[in-house]
Amino acid sequence: MTTSKSSPLPSRGPAGRRRAAAAVLAGVVLATTAACSSGDKSASGSGPVTIRFATETPTNGDGPYRALAKAFEAANPDIKVEVVETPLDSYANVLRTQLRGGNAPDVFYGSPGTGNTNALLTLADAGLVESLSDQAWAADAVPASSKKLFEKDGKIYAVPLDLSPSTEIINQSAYQAAGLQPATTMDELLQQCATLKKAGKSLFAVAGSNPGNLSLMAMEFASSSVYAADPEWNTERADKKVTFAGSAEWKQVLDDVVAMKDAGCFQEGVAGAGFAEITQALTSGSSLGIFAPGGAAVEIAASTPGQEFAVAVPPGKTADDTRLTVTTSNAIAVSAESEHLEAAKKFVEFATQPAQQDAFAKISGNLSLTSLSDEGSAAVSPQLANISPFLADQEKQTPLGYITWSSGAVTDAVGTGVQGLLTGQTTPADVLKAMDAAYDAGAQG
Repeated sequence: MTTSKSSPLPSRGPAGRRRAAAAVLAGVVLATTAACSSGDKSASGSGPVTIRFATETPTNGDGPYRALAKAFEAANPDIKVEVVETPLDSYANVLRTQLRGGNAPDVFYGSPGTGNTNALLTLADAGLVESLSDQAWAADAVPASSKKLFEKDGKIYAVPLDLSPSTEIINQSAYQAAGLQPATTMDELLQQCATLKKAGKSLFAVAGSNPGNLSLMAMEFASSSVYAADPEWNTERADKKVTFAGSAEWKQVLDDVVAMKDAGCFQEGVAGAGFAEITQALTSGSSLGIFAPGGAAVEIAASTPGQEFAVAVPPGKTADDTRLTVTTSNAIAVSAESEHLEAAKKFVEFATQPAQQDAFAKISGNLSLTSLSDEGSAAVSPQLANISPFLADQEKQTPLGYITWSSGAVTDAVGTGVQGLLTGQTTPADVLKAMDAAYDAGAQG
């Protein structure tokens, strides 16, 4: 996706507003027993059918997809939805195996673009995703400024369900107890880390065993460094005008990770931590923040009464450099091998209806595509209130950087590289070289 100084948020024309199209820590659901499974690729003429919908296991609560499935079943009593969840750590691998192994779900969650391990356009390139271009509603479901994340060769392969800010999820109660406010510069952040370390706490808890969480952290800091300095950096990398290794800003991002490690910004045992450990650290107050999609703040707050949670934006070198990372998220697509294509497409169409978009965002904690305008933001949940100034100023927003990289292998190189930085087994220069190698390999197909 080409980033834009003027409109990083999806811009919506009148038609898009009428039909608005969830997380590194969101997903869904309850598996039920599959009902009628005929080879007929139609939902009509063969009685009730069951479609399978695959997604990630929600971190807390039921997540938004279960409610979406129930609402669809109520409106379409002849179609049942079997929502099948897989833990976040293994979802992408399980999904690819199913899509290629003959037991693909009818509809599935994935990431927009090409730069993640479950990226939908990458799966479309492999012939695993059904085109939605024959559906009159599909074009209106994709915001104009996000077309490149959902279309390839003039065909639409997926639709977004909400808009996700990638942020720090912070324990506001723990911040208040420590007498701190979220840092507005990198120097202030490092000072806070040293202060909290003396008190036996850490500013951040990160899932050091999960490259996905580490790459998300790095990308959030890159938004306020690489993409603040040059919003068109990804386009220039695709055109071979720049490299990761040759970028002073990318080197600074990784140097800052090392500086944070040395300042004690991360929890004890960071290298072996997973999502359960960092969630517990956040809710207990032993760590003040984690890196996650902003919607997770709503889920965590709902499951942790008595404490206040909010979001914060990781700072740049200066406050003026700081950018909010915000991207169309929670995309869904139809499997090319679905035995119930008509029913599957009907479910996707239902998910893009404005009332369903609003209900979905209310549960996911993200921003509804229907509630945003080109001029700024509409109401947000209390947990997201801290980012309202960024939502109102599109110059202070940037899409998630890796979403248009050549392949998910580049994102993996970031995550595994940061793992090496945390354990002292690699250097920033080596990580940047690995990112370039992965990018070039992906660009060659």
